[in-house]
Amino acid sequence: NAAHPEYGQVTIPFPIPAGKVTPTKITTPIVVKIKGGTDTKTYNGTEYTVSGYEVESITPDNLGYTANDFTFTGTASASGTNAGKYQMNLDASQFRNTNTKYTDVTFKVEDGWLEIKPIDLTITAKDNTVPYDGNAHGENGYNVTGTLATGETVTSVTITGSETEPGTYTDKLVPSNAVIKKGNTEVPSTNYNITYVNGTLTITADSNEKVLIIKGNKSEVTYDGDSHTASGYDVTYPAGTTAADFNITLKNNKTATATETNVKTDGDGKYMMGLTAEDFNVESSKYSNVKVSYTEDGYLKINPRLITLKSGDDSKTYDGVALTKNEVTVTSGSFVSGEGLDYKVTGSQTEVGTSKNTYTYA
Repeated sequence: NAAHPEYGQVTIPFPIPAGKVTPTKITTPIVVKIKGGTDTKTYNGTEYTVSGYEVESITPDNLGYTANDFTFTGTASASGTNAGKYQMNLDASQFRNTNTKYTDVTFKVEDGWLEIKPIDLTITAKDNTVPYDGNAHGENGYNVTGTLATGETVTSVTITGSETEPGTYTDKLVPSNAVIKKGNTEVPSTNYNITYVNGTLTITADSNEKVLIIKGNKSEVTYDGDSHTASGYDVTYPAGTTAADFNITLKNNKTATATETNVKTDGDGKYMMGLTAEDFNVESSKYSNVKVSYTEDGYLKINPRLITLKSGDDSKTYDGVALTKNEVTVTSGSFVSGEGLDYKVTGSQTEVGTSKNTYTYA
């Protein structure tokens, strides 16, 4: 028993019976911000992993809510080997409030990730210089600049572009589609940030000696009173070449011609072009060592017209007077129109007998 100043004697049972305490619920909205772990690596052919998450904030932060008041049922991990970005795939549904004292808890989640960056690599098509040979030419291999992952090599590169004719072709050799392997296994090219650099193709003129055999053209005509010309020349080109491969000109205002009207009466009757090998200039983009062999000079020859003349025949009985026949005729051939001869008949016969009816002409 115990005395109470207001109520008097009060009986208190002993032991005191247990009572029930109902905790106060907290209804204030609570926001928990979760951020997954992140990491950035450079590809090296091995597997990388990033794991875990952090509680960035709990708002408001004065209500006593902590990371011990919720559970996580997901996998806070991301792994990868090849270049790329790998997500943890964290989601608010994977986080659950386990403290019933708090009635309004929201989870805001920023996903975690692993990023593997590719290796920088430069592949350059090698420049190629070759002499002209009439065939198409192109790639000459490639160079690789940069460090590949251990055990990995560039096994092939596609290089396009070709030319046949002499010249310098900048950026003609174009590399692409590199194949990278580790052993016999092809590695995704996306593991490398590849910069391709084009190469230059140069085809130079062939320096082997090429000899052009040139012969002047020849013309023979019969005199007809008109002017005639022999012109040009014939070229024998080296095996494997054509006329289109060379540009032939004459130097010093020389011409491959011989022009005349009349028969040449001295020597062999030929009007020569008068050319030599030194008079020819030959240019070629394909061949740098070209020689000329001028083996026969061209000429014009005007042959005389063939005409047969005959003096006239005559006869009479002897009378003591000289017999003459002042006549000359053309029996074959012909004179050029407007041209002819002056004749003087000198034949004469007085006595009985026969003699030639001679004549001269000019």
